[in-house]
Amino acid sequence: MPVLTVISIGHGIQTRYRVEVVTALRDMRLALDQARLSARRQRRPCGLSLGTSGWQPPSRGALPACLASNRSFYSTDKVSALRIHTNLPEVVRFTANGLLIDGGLVVVSSLRSTERRCLVVSLPLGITRVGRYVDAAAGLDAGTSLRSSSCRPDERR
Repeated sequence: MPVLTVISIGHGIQTRYRVEVVTALRDMRLALDQARLSARRQRRPCGLSLGTSGWQPPSRGALPACLASNRSFYSTDKVSALRIHTNLPEVVRFTANGLLIDGGLVVVSSLRSTERRCLVVSLPLGITRVGRYVDAAAGLDAGTSLRSSSCRPDERR
């Protein structure tokens, strides 16, 4: 019985780490949608920067921050094991009518699980596609180029 308890607890912890990755990616996608809508509603261009803990106001330039800035993706843990890998530019820009000027790929992974989720941001409408990042040939090390073709949609059940 103690062995089953340990296996059950271990499975529960892995599920928690997987959910952290999925939730971070969902929040990231939601913030992009909010930024696009806020640019359109306010009829002014705006921008977001993707930092190590989430969306932030642009660090430089004259572009105002979108309303979705200052949004953290990390859990309440003091030290998060989530990692964000991206080929998005330093500032993701939105036009006054809500179109996206910059697109790319974001991969969220965790040091505590094998879960790797991805978000492809397409131009100009800001349409996003989420899935699992499956690229066995190239890991997520620094200098590795990310490929949107490796972002596979989740299987329908």
